[in-house]
Amino acid sequence: MEQHFIDAVASSGHTYAHHEAALRVGGSSAVDVLNRHLHDADPIARLLARVLLEQPRVPAYQSAVAHLEKLPIALARTPAGGPRPSMVQDFLNQDYGADLVEFVGLRLAKEKSAQGWRVLGFILYLGDHRVVSTSEALIRFATETTDESWRGFAVDAVRGFDDPDLATKLDAEEARARVAGHEMPPLVRTLRR
Repeated sequence: MEQHFIDAVASSGHTYAHHEAALRVGGSSAVDVLNRHLHDADPIARLLARVLLEQPRVPAYQSAVAHLEKLPIALARTPAGGPRPSMVQDFLNQDYGADLVEFVGLRLAKEKSAQGWRVLGFILYLGDHRVVSTSEALIRFATETTDESWRGFAVDAVRGFDDPDLATKLDAEEARARVAGHEMPPLVRTLRR
């Protein structure tokens, strides 16, 4: 289970989903691994551990994901032509309130191939709730995305948080990016002001 956790933290997309699924069904050995990582140095590792330990919320997670996956199909033949980010934001707020903020933050940081409407809807939802434990996911997303517009929305959302640990989170993300051979984008560095 430990290797599944390490691989989940290091991966994204389908590879991440595979390791997350293994941890979800891993029973007591997975719970032990997740508990050990609740105070990890990597904020995304901590977020992953918290979200996966919240097993009672799994049906809500699955229901929200299923609904979001059906949206493009349901709207394809309408004048809208497809989902708008505000539809995702409104759906999550109306149906779940703040219950899914950490789950959505983790999804934002880990799903690299999500459609724009979903990405922006997630960012807007996180910005609505301003839960400081999700600022790290927004920072990671803003650091890794290649889409400048998405990066701007994520940075704006973080600016709306009153996160007393923002500088520490930015330091950790900058160090992680450097180790990975990347630089923190200038727009993300503006959060230090």
